[in-house]
Amino acid sequence: MIGWPRRVICRLLLATHFPLDLVIILLGTNDTKDYLHRTPRDIGVALSVLAGQVQTSAGGVGTTYPAPQVLLVSPPPLGDHPDPWFAEIFAGGRAKSLELPRIYAALAAFGGSHFFDAGSVISTDGVDRVHLTAGNNRDLGAALAGRVREILA
Repeated sequence: MIGWPRRVICRLLLATHFPLDLVIILLGTNDTKDYLHRTPRDIGVALSVLAGQVQTSAGGVGTTYPAPQVLLVSPPPLGDHPDPWFAEIFAGGRAKSLELPRIYAALAAFGGSHFFDAGSVISTDGVDRVHLTAGNNRDLGAALAGRVREILA
């Protein structure tokens, strides 16, 4: 699949799992790295492309399944990095990550998706203040399970 357009790859990957009722997308933390020079809006625009690919995947490849619903999840805010190298790589990342819930919520409202702010239930309190702990994953999973039940009810 090298050289294939991303939109084709996305549709093929989705089609291998059809029928889908809901696709959950939680992205954005790594996009806050300083050397990528991405604003929170840039991160939201990239997410909108991916969400749009999911929302227009109706029919898959030779199927008549409807497109799944989309739940956009903003990552929890970055913590203060204890490691000097991580602090350098993610310089300004915390401020960007604090903006993502607002951006993602606006994107969800505009694009007809659902939204959940992971920062409302967890924090990045792992050793590097970027990644989630086992407890964070458990708590986020429990919170998302409730949100998924609401959406699919």
